[in-house]
Amino acid sequence: MANVLTSEYFGLPSSLDKNTQDLLDERLSLSFKPEPLAAEERERLTFINQSLGELGLSISFRDPEYADFERERHQEPRG
Repeated sequence: MANVLTSEYFGLPSSLDKNTQDLLDERLSLSFKPEPLAAEERERLTFINQSLGELGLSISFRDPEYADFERERHQEPRG
């Protein structure tokens, strides 16, 4: 239930500690980067996935609307 109430849809802060939330945010940012990841970024993403996995956290984008929402949220503004 906390995931629903603290989602971007409601604008409420996360129920996770700041370090964990920062890892999740960085993972999303890297995952939706429009260009291919550099070697260092791939290594960082692997580290983040392992760290989150050890905490029992994983993100699934089975819902295509949610995947589109996150993709748009993490795209750099075009100006």
